[in-house]
Amino acid sequence: MGILLAQPVKGVEKIMKKVLMVLGSVLVIFLTACSNNEIPVDYEIYEQNEGHFVVISEQPVTNIASDYFIYANVDDLANSATDIFRGEVLDVRVEYRNVALPLEAILDMIDEELTDEVLSMWFPTYFGGGVEAIVIESQYEVVTINRILVLEVFQGEYQVGEIIEIMQSGGAYGSMIVNSTTSLTLDIGEDLVFFAHTWSHLERPSVLLNPFQSVYRVPAGIDYILAATSDELGIRLENLFIGNNPSNFEITIGDLIDMINR
Repeated sequence: MGILLAQPVKGVEKIMKKVLMVLGSVLVIFLTACSNNEIPVDYEIYEQNEGHFVVISEQPVTNIASDYFIYANVDDLANSATDIFRGEVLDVRVEYRNVALPLEAILDMIDEELTDEVLSMWFPTYFGGGVEAIVIESQYEVVTINRILVLEVFQGEYQVGEIIEIMQSGGAYGSMIVNSTTSLTLDIGEDLVFFAHTWSHLERPSVLLNPFQSVYRVPAGIDYILAATSDELGIRLENLFIGNNPSNFEITIGDLIDMINR
């Protein structure tokens, strides 16, 4: 599972954090080996039955994982999200689409002078010549897209009643099956709180900041978070990620109300 904990080179901490925050969902590392407890790679889909893997499909499967920045606290998570909202999952679809960001979107994220040194950090294939020499190649991947009905907004430009989309890596598309070990399953009808990044000037779905700290299940009985009583402020939301979670903090109803009052 790809979790970035190493310290970046001095002077580029902010750049690296921003790159990982918004591109984590499309930075794919193909796994070439697995332990005895992992699903085998590259030939069939398996399910575990009484401790043994049983073939349930003959279609090719590729296991992938992605690297993400792990946030130290609730404030860092909220400050990195363009949108924090509560929503109901309406449906799901899978596409094979170009996930590469256009050049202008990447340049918008660079908040310093576009020197050769800076450009080479953002574009690994850059060898000089300025912005005009940069070529963004298409990067087609299988992705899963959920439509979400916005119920409450704590941060960002979304409106209550708006239907937005969240995109994650992986899914089954035709004969291609991509199992993303770090993507979340968003079940239809679930009532969830999302921490997401949205490119307001691009027609593309939003992405989660990371799968470990970005989606939380709203407890039953909470009809309207923004009208929560003082007794409800300490109620914790359930993290949707199942597994070895590197996150070391929890989010409460009170935290969400604080975000809109900031």
